[in-house]
Order: sequence, then structure tokens, then C-alpha cells
Amino acid sequence: MYAAQTTDPITGRTYYFDDIGCVVLWFVEDEIEWADKAIIWVTDVKTGEWVNAREAKWSTISITPMAFGFAAHKAGTEPKDTEIIGYDEMAKRSIALEERKKGLNR
Repeated sequence: MYAAQTTDPITGRTYYFDDIGCVVLWFVEDEIEWADKAIIWVTDVKTGEWVNAREAKWSTISITPMAFGFAAHKAGTEPKDTEIIGYDEMAKRSIALEERKKGLNR
């Protein structure tokens, strides 16, 4: 369960993704002007419940659809035996991972 969706706060249009890393990269690569104000929902990896991506806690070692490796957990339910990061760090790492991938493909 790694679904993600983001809504343009101006138009209300919603966009759907299968991995949070794809949302982050779309914001950057397509220069989405409203990215900082975007409403982003992701599914909690354990329950499937929709949670606010910016409030979620992110584990870093999951096997995800597009191989970014980040799983969302509703705050307070995250596992205790693994690295847990916040949204900003997850976004930063998603961008860095994509840059490394592009470097390997040159």
C-alpha cells in the first residue's frame, strides 16, 4: 500500500501516483508552482488509511512500486526498530536517489 495523491489547492484537481517519490519528483521536474501548498495524501503502509503526507512518519527500507523505499506511517504508529524520517527529509532523499539513478545511466 503505497498510493499517493496530491491536490492543487487552487483548482481542486487531484493527481494520483503509486509512490510518494513520484509526487516529489513531479513537483520538481515539472516545476509545479503550488507544490509547497499542495495537499498530499498517502496510505499508511499498515492500515491503508489515508494520512497527510507532511504529517506522516516515513520508514526508509520498504520495497515500493517505484523503488524509492519510503513507507508512510500515521504519526505514533511507526516501527521502533528502523530509521524514521519526516516529509522534508524523505523528499530530499527522493530527489537525491533520482539524481544518482540518472548519473548511473549516463
